[in-house]
Order: sequence, then C-alpha cells, then structure tokens
Amino acid sequence: MDQNPYAAPRVELIEAHPPAAFASGRWTPGGLRLLAGLSLALLLADLVLFCLSLLGGLQPGTALERYSLWLGVLCTLLGCYLSWRSTRFLVDRFAARGLGWPLWLSIGLALLTQAYAVVFDRQLDGTPNAPLAGFMALFLPSGLVGLWYGIRVLTINLPYPSVKVMGWLDVLSGVCLASVVLFIPGTLLGALALLPMALMFLRGARESTTSAQPS
Repeated sequence: MDQNPYAAPRVELIEAHPPAAFASGRWTPGGLRLLAGLSLALLLADLVLFCLSLLGGLQPGTALERYSLWLGVLCTLLGCYLSWRSTRFLVDRFAARGLGWPLWLSIGLALLTQAYAVVFDRQLDGTPNAPLAGFMALFLPSGLVGLWYGIRVLTINLPYPSVKVMGWLDVLSGVCLASVVLFIPGTLLGALALLPMALMFLRGARESTTSAQPS
C-alpha cells in the first residue's frame, strides 16, 4: 500500500534549497536579524505613538502632541524602509511578482500623509474642519493600495506561514483604512503586521545561516 491516494503529500512546503538570489550573500544572517529587530522596535514605537495620540487628544495643547508628531515622522520613515526591504526579501526569496507598484504607491502615500500631518498639525485637533477632512480622505487611497499589496502577498507560492499572516493583516488593514471610519483598527492591524514581518526575517536568517554552512 505504498501508493495510498489518501496519504498526505510527502513534499516540503518550503523549498529545501533557497534560490540563488537569496543565497548569493545579499542577505546575511546578521542583516536579517537586524531587520527583525527594527520591525519589533517599530511595532513598539507605533504602540507608544498610539497611546501618545490618545493622551494628546484628551489634553490638547500639551507637549505630548509635539512628541507624537515627530515620533510619527520617525515611524513613517522607518516603516517605509522596512516595507522596501521586506518587499525585496519576498522577491529574492520567493520570486514574488506584482509588488512594485503597490509598494512605491504605499510609500508615496505614507510620506504624503505624514507631510500633511506636519503642515496642518495645529488644525488636526479633532475639530471638524477642511484640513481634517483632507487628512481623512487620504485614508481611502492608502487603504486601497494596502489591500492591493496584501492580495499580491497572498498570491506568493509556498511562502513561510508568517508571510501569509502578514498578507492577511495587510488586507484587513487596507479594508479598514479604505472605509475611513475604521481607520483606528486599520492602523492597529497595520502595526501588528510588523510582528509576522519580524518572524519572516528571523526565518530567513536561519535559512541563510544553514545555506552558508559547508555541506
């Protein structure tokens, strides 16, 4: 009964040998661990920023608002960098396709949104006005682009489990942001996607270490 049609397939879910673009030395174990650490640091910073934003809304006009503004700038810049590096990793490790346009559009929209927040900082205090309406309107294209990116991630063939989780969180975050009214849970879901991103980099570091060992 060696040919049992009901037996589970005896194949590796992840390629036994990473592709040449991944194993060529472009991705080192130390560099991947650093990216994982930056992902976790950004997750922590995003959570701190969320708390500061809530406290600033309860106590307008305090120094908390200024701290939130510049922490948001740093988080945006680091987030753009990690988005770029994670996309390059997906392309090199899994030959992912179709991520270029949503990546650069998401980076452009993130920078535009953050610049808007800096310019209209005084007017974005929760009071209904034209600058606040413009700021909220930016969530729609940001959410649609995030949804597009997440769908492309979910089409990757045989990725790490953490990549699938990251893709689903991107999809859910994009849907929430595109609805505008659910921008708060959408923002939190986007931040939580940094956790599977860190796990992805750590898995890649283990693979890179194994592939670098002499056989």
